[in-house]
Amino acid sequence: EIYQCDWSSDVCSSDLRSYDLRHVQGVFSKNCNPRDLLIGKNRRQNRLQTNTMNKSAIPKLKGLILAGGRSDRMGRDKGLIDWHGKPQREYLADLLESLGLETYISCRPDQAKDLPGRKLIVDVIPDQGPLGALHAAFSADTEAAWLVVACDMPLVDKEAVDFLLKNRNPAAVATAFRAPAFDDVSPDPLFAIWEPGIFSLIKKRLDTGQRSTQKTLIAAGVQVIEARQPERLANVNTPEELHSLER
Repeated sequence: EIYQCDWSSDVCSSDLRSYDLRHVQGVFSKNCNPRDLLIGKNRRQNRLQTNTMNKSAIPKLKGLILAGGRSDRMGRDKGLIDWHGKPQREYLADLLESLGLETYISCRPDQAKDLPGRKLIVDVIPDQGPLGALHAAFSADTEAAWLVVACDMPLVDKEAVDFLLKNRNPAAVATAFRAPAFDDVSPDPLFAIWEPGIFSLIKKRLDTGQRSTQKTLIAAGVQVIEARQPERLANVNTPEELHSLER
């Protein structure tokens, strides 16, 4: 199998799993456009809807900076690291705002006092990771789609965000880059567009203790796109990774 995840029953059936893998094996060959790839049980239906969706029905897109993690491996708040002349969480919020997105910083309740003047979405369910942050965002606006960026991605720039925006598939429940850390077509859930149709699945998975954002995307049906510069998707989670990137 080429997916590095647990193909549990809520992700897809065995016959669909074999169908997906059979057609994904050669997806990045020179004659194939990876932006046409949809992963998950709703893949074929989403592809059919892509060309028929009324533009007026496309959900409004907002920005969400994921900055509520406890940064245990880093040993300090990753959202406060200064990569671009200001704390990273604020740099990313300003970047998305400059592209016309109403943007919020996702944070824990105890972080809110340190973000005066910023639009915030505070975790509703504590300690549920990024999926909990998305739950809070969709709870705040059930009709919006959310472009999420994790604060531990210091190389994300305007070009990368523009590329994601231009390749958004609102007929799918999400559009995500292929995660460069994997050798397969696993989606990167933390720099992606999540459409409002996925909210019910987020609630269901949190209710059953399933917090994986990546498995949630695969279960729902995600449009996977290939980044022009995959290195821009690098995560920095430890002091060693930070020092390596600084060099």
